[in-house]
Amino acid sequence: DAAQVLLNVGPPPHPQPPAPLWRVQLAMFGALRCVVLVALSGVSFAEMVCPGSEVFIHAGVRVIATLAASCDAVRAEAVARVEGQASTWRVPHGGEYLRAELGELGGDLSFSWCSGDGTFFDKMVFSLTPLESNSTCQVEACSESQTASLRDRSRNYCNLKMLYCGSEEGCLPVVHDLHTTAERTKKSRLAEANLRKCTAVPLKLI
Repeated sequence: DAAQVLLNVGPPPHPQPPAPLWRVQLAMFGALRCVVLVALSGVSFAEMVCPGSEVFIHAGVRVIATLAASCDAVRAEAVARVEGQASTWRVPHGGEYLRAELGELGGDLSFSWCSGDGTFFDKMVFSLTPLESNSTCQVEACSESQTASLRDRSRNYCNLKMLYCGSEEGCLPVVHDLHTTAERTKKSRLAEANLRKCTAVPLKLI
């Protein structure tokens, strides 16, 4: 009986060769990529820094975007557009931007926007977080109306988007042509986030 059992067992299995180095590296890269994606998707709109408004009923938009540029470049381009309104840059949706004092509204950058006739007045805050060795920047931006409003015809979204959109979206860069790789928005009930409404001139490549 013992001999019969040994005959049925057969030869011992061959040991498996170790996985090639490239396969191990690929698996590690995939795991790291998953960690990065989970971290980005975990950003909460509720935790964003916003300017607030003294008007109870008002429109507002929050944006979380990823740009393929350093945060220094994103900051420099936004400031260059605001400071160049009289010469190198035109506000596509009209009105005028004003830069707030550093720390006045929170975040890394803060601005206000006023329509040409003074009817609408909005405040906005940008918080910038470097990602991937400073080659990518996560932008958390929030714009809120300071006058009573429900429908904003994408005004609050335009306030934010027009300070970082690039030429591929039909915008005119000043010092850095920024590329947006991902973007998501959260709007107040009747606010909009339609890029086509940010300019009277038809946008390119949309």
